[in-house]
Order: sequence, then structure tokens, then C-alpha cells
Amino acid sequence: LLKIKAPRRLSERAVKNYLNEIKKASDGQRSSSSRDYQNYLIKQIPIDYIETVLKFGLAERSMMKHYVGWSMHSRIRQQDKNLTIKYLNKYRYFIKAVAPRPSWHNAAWPTLVKALQEQESNVPDEWFTLVASKDKNDGNRALLTHLENVPSTNLMKAIQTTSLLKKDIKKSAFISWSRKQSAFEWRKKSAAICAVYYGNKDALKFLITYMNSNTTNDWYKSIVKKELIKVIDSGKMTITDWYEKYKRILVFDEDHMKFVARVKR
Repeated sequence: LLKIKAPRRLSERAVKNYLNEIKKASDGQRSSSSRDYQNYLIKQIPIDYIETVLKFGLAERSMMKHYVGWSMHSRIRQQDKNLTIKYLNKYRYFIKAVAPRPSWHNAAWPTLVKALQEQESNVPDEWFTLVASKDKNDGNRALLTHLENVPSTNLMKAIQTTSLLKKDIKKSAFISWSRKQSAFEWRKKSAAICAVYYGNKDALKFLITYMNSNTTNDWYKSIVKKELIKVIDSGKMTITDWYEKYKRILVFDEDHMKFVARVKR
């Protein structure tokens, strides 16, 4: 990669050849990052060749698509509006160029909503934050669908800023939890956190077990603990001791959105 030099004489063919050099030098990589040197190399291409670069990224079954998205979104100009909207669903990091430009939001809206409705469609946080900020009926329904399919704490926070009713958010959070029982552990964890916000006791049990597992990463343990503290009040007791002592009499206080121990009379 360090030997690759940007073309001195620019043309569409020269740009494609340059991109192909980057691709070949990257073959065999198993991971990619926005900090990789490939991003620097792609940024050496003048922005006037943006569509050539975008088409190349989509044509190649490699990590080039990621590098193109990471390296181009910050360089998008006002005159690139139509092109940005055209490729937004393919290069979803372009939301970082769309969100700060309110005059682009209406044109981007159908793409924003459709992506949220897809079953396993990951989008950047800025995507659902923008949709939530509009608080429109179709956008809010799409956000609930996304919660059911691709739960995350940041998505939940965005949803909670809308006018959606608590009962509707709770329903979608519980659907998500039921769907993710056999999902990858990190996705199941996210679904459990969303469900526990609204009082799901099975999700609470899972998170406490997950937090105490010897196989759970310490960073994930700290995240789960931070979220559990929001929905319980264990006082001076550890979360685990609190749960073991009161698990049979726990109820969820809808007014305060917390689990509390309540002795039956």
C-alpha cells in the first residue's frame, strides 16, 4: 500500500487503475477500519471523480466498498446532492453528509424509511436519529420495525424522543427480545437491554446471568451493569445479590420504570 501513488494525469481510466491497485494490495484482509491507510489513498482522488469511485466500490466484492464510504462522505459538496441521495442506501455512511443539510432531508426520506424497514439492515446511529427527529408517523413505524429486527440502546434512545406511546415501544421491545433468543450473543444482549427498560423479567434474568458469566468480556459486563442500574435500585447490595434475594417478588413499576420488590399481601 505504501508504494501506491496517486495518478499525476487524471482520467476516469487512471482513477480506476489506481483504485484497482488499492484493491489488489488489500486482498486477503479479514477486517477493515476507517483508520486504515486505504482511506488516505482514496482521499487523494479529486472529488470531481466521486461517481467513478462510488461505482468502483459497488462493482468489487471486497472491502473497497467500506473504504469508499468512509473516505468520501466527508468530502461531499452541496452540488453532489442528487448523487448522494442516489447512492445513500448503498453507502450508508453518507448519512453523515445528509443529516447536517436539512434541505436534503425530504429527498432522502423514502430511502431512510425503507432501510429501517428491512429485516437485517444495519444503519449508522445518525440514520435513526435523523428519522426520530422528524417524528413522522411513517418514520416512527419504521423505527419500531427496526427495533424489532435490529435492537440497540442508541436506537431505543432515539425512539424515546418521539411521540410514540410507551405501550407501542414496549410491544416492539418485547417482540425484539422474543426474536433474538437464538441470535448472536451481542445481538441478544442488545435486545435484552431494550426489553428490560420496559420490565421484561426474562430479559432481566438473562442480563444478570450474562454479566456474571466467566466468558463475558469485561467491557460488555460494564455496559450491562450501567444499563441495569437504570432499571433497579439495589441500594448497597450488588445487583446479583439484590436479584437473588428479591427475584420471586419483583414487579415493574410502570410509573418510575424500575423493578421493585413488592411483598404480596
